[in-house]
Amino acid sequence: MEDLVYSQGLRAIGLVNGVGAAPKSAPRENLTTDPYYTAGVRSVLLFDSELTSLTEIEILPWQPFEQGFLKQPVETGEP
Repeated sequence: MEDLVYSQGLRAIGLVNGVGAAPKSAPRENLTTDPYYTAGVRSVLLFDSELTSLTEIEILPWQPFEQGFLKQPVETGEP
């Protein structure tokens, strides 16, 4: 995903609920029984034919995720 961000073809990024978390203490297995770990969310990437700088990429407010780079601001109700 980082390579896609730096390609400047990414217009927006968001997170949605996925299959649920699978921590290292309780990994899941794929079809070939390889273990995997996940925070349980999926990335949604929206692309554009126009170049978009890093500071102009829109963060979609679908699912906040505090353990990565998509941290949503906490609303305080103050202007």
